[in-house]
This record gives sequence, C-alpha cells and structure tokens, in this order.
Amino acid sequence: MMTTMTTTTTISMMTTMTEPAASEPDGSLLEALADALGRTLVSHSRVSSTVSGDGLVVAHQVEFATDDGTEQHLIYIETSPQPGERDGVLTFADETTGDEVAVWVYPNDPALPALEAAVFPDAATVLLRRLGVPDVEHVTLKLEAYRPSKRAVIRVDSDAGTVFLKIVRPGAAEVFAQRHRGWLEHGVPVPPVLGWSDDGMLALAALRGVPAADVIARVSPERFVAALIELQEQIARVPSTDPARASLASRLSWYVRRLIASAPDHAGRIQRLAQGIEELLSAVPEVAAVTIHGDLHIGQLFLAEQTDVINGVLDIDTAGLGDPADDAAALYAHLIVTVLVNSDKPSVVSACEELAVRWRESWRAREDSSFDDRATAIAATHLLAHALNRLPDTGVLLDRAETLMSNIREL
Repeated sequence: MMTTMTTTTTISMMTTMTEPAASEPDGSLLEALADALGRTLVSHSRVSSTVSGDGLVVAHQVEFATDDGTEQHLIYIETSPQPGERDGVLTFADETTGDEVAVWVYPNDPALPALEAAVFPDAATVLLRRLGVPDVEHVTLKLEAYRPSKRAVIRVDSDAGTVFLKIVRPGAAEVFAQRHRGWLEHGVPVPPVLGWSDDGMLALAALRGVPAADVIARVSPERFVAALIELQEQIARVPSTDPARASLASRLSWYVRRLIASAPDHAGRIQRLAQGIEELLSAVPEVAAVTIHGDLHIGQLFLAEQTDVINGVLDIDTAGLGDPADDAAALYAHLIVTVLVNSDKPSVVSACEELAVRWRESWRAREDSSFDDRATAIAATHLLAHALNRLPDTGVLLDRAETLMSNIREL
C-alpha cells in the first residue's frame, strides 16, 4: 500500500473533468492523483460503479510508475463524499465548481475499518480466534462480495472448515447478530453467527446446500416460484421494528437524472418510462408494512441438494419493515439481468426467462390486489438502476423495462 495515502490531504486543483463531480470522473482525475503522490499514471480501467448517497463510488484498477518500477492498486473514487477528514482518504476539489471527490485505496475503506485486517491470512486467523472460532489453522481467503463503504464478505477456508467474515460499519455487527438470531428463531434459514466485534465484523457459519444461481438451469420453475412465495410469507412473520432499505422507487428521479446524463441518446425513452412508473405508483393505495428481505435475488438463496427447497438465505443487512413488492421486483429484475449477461449459456438464459415469466404471473394471484402494479413499477425502476452499471447494454434494459410496463394489463 502507498504510505502517502495514509493521511488525509486536501488538494485544490483543476481536474479538467468533463463531467460534474456527481457524474463519473474521467482519467484526468487519476492523472492528478498520480501527480499528487509523486507517481505517473501508466494505465487504468474502470472496474465498477455503485450508488452511494447522492453520488457514486467508482472503482479503477490503476498502474503507477515509480522510481523503483511500477505498482498496481484498486482505487475508489467517491463523487459525493461526506464532509470532514477521514484517515487514508485524499480529497480533490475542482477550483471552478467547488465540487469535491474523495479517493482511497482498497482495502483501506474508510467506512469499513475492519476490512484491512480481514483480507490477510495471518490477521484473519487472529481475528477468528478472538471471535471464538477455535482450531483455525492453514487459512486461505477469498473475497466473495464487496460493496464499497457498505459491506464485504470474505470466505475463510481452514482445517476447521469454512467460515465467512462479514465486514460492516462499526456498531452494526451487534444489530445484525441479533437479527440473524431472530430470523433463525422464526424458522428462516439464515447463517448462524459464530461471533461478532464492535469494530464491524461478524463470523458466520457456512450454509448447507448449493447456491441457487449455480443450479438455476435445473430447478422446476413451478416449484421454485412456490418456494419463493412461501419464503416471502415466512419472512413476513418475523417481527421487525426498523424499516428495511428504502425502495428503489423512492430514488426514481435520481436514477433518471443519472441515466439521462450517461445515455443522452435514450433521454426520451427514459423520461417516458419514469412517467409511467410514477403514474402506476401514484394510483396504488398505501400498503401495510411487513418484514422483507430488502435485497432479494437468486444470488441470496441456497437450495437443498437435488430439490427446489430453499434452505438458506443470505445478506439480511437490509431487512426490516417494508413492501413485499420490493423483494418481488428486485428478484425479477435480477433474473432479467442474469439473462442478458449470460447469453453464452443457453440453459441459464432459458431457465431464468421462464422463471421470470412465472414469477411475474404469480403477482396477479396474490390476495393483495395492487401487488402486481407496485411490483411492476418497482421492477422497472430496478432495470433503470441496472442500466447505470453499463452492463448489460442500456438500450436492451430499456427494451425490457418498456415491455414490462406495456404488459401491465395484459398478463
């Protein structure tokens, strides 16, 4: 890691960015960063872009030239950083606009201070022992998931078996540990918590079965849809006092502005879709909140071997009181994206297409008369949000959203 990035520095400069700070920064910012660190930018490639607050967190794999050779780093850029100084973060300001961006190097995530120690085998071994996991020897690590400034999941394989370290914000681990216990007590098969720490770390046991995403081509769509509905009903019976993550529909205008800025050729289509979504949601009555997952999709589910029984549910950080149509919509949109990014896997495409159709058909069969309208509008919003990630193609995702909305009365 670059020692010059371990303290907060504010640099006033002209970055010559071609977009405002709320948009994705261009390569000139990385050149300015390299110059500030006494290095030269050799190459860079965009890795990911995720929504954070009113802006984005954009990841770039970079290569810098130094006096001693070259070095590679995963750089994260926050286009709407929180105010104040943070350890390990450099802040750049555009002199013409006053807009700021913050830059830091993985794994020194300023919002997840426990991450840096957890990604090294020796340190992870010590951490697991402190959390009460015995007999940890010969550790190997794999980063399974990472959402900058939100959470990370690290798979730890050792002589004692497999454990997952979940890294969250300081103070959140105890809340999540209690949530896991509550869901287990009500029969929802989430991973048992083996230990947790105040600095934002949980040790989770591995789930039994197989990831649903790995066997999606072999499942029965009818039985899987029935299992999904049963899971939603089971989750709804878990007591909750806190709200779930806010519905993506509540941020529709933000997604529309961002998507029009990144894909101006599709501005008219995006605006018409947004208007249809707003009209659909404005016509539905207020819904009584129940416990929902908050981020439900097939990547969160495990199935029993050789069956379509759901025997594992991951990532309940976003769970709480909300509209079950949000979970239904998120799962549908994820299936559509899975279809579009797996064009080279015909069996996966066919299975996800059929499952998406049957899942949507099930919305009309609910006792909740406005469920279909709500889930359709929210699913279309999810597809707009997925379009911001540029993969799959924006136009194809807009096609899917338009078809979804046009068929609202035709199922």
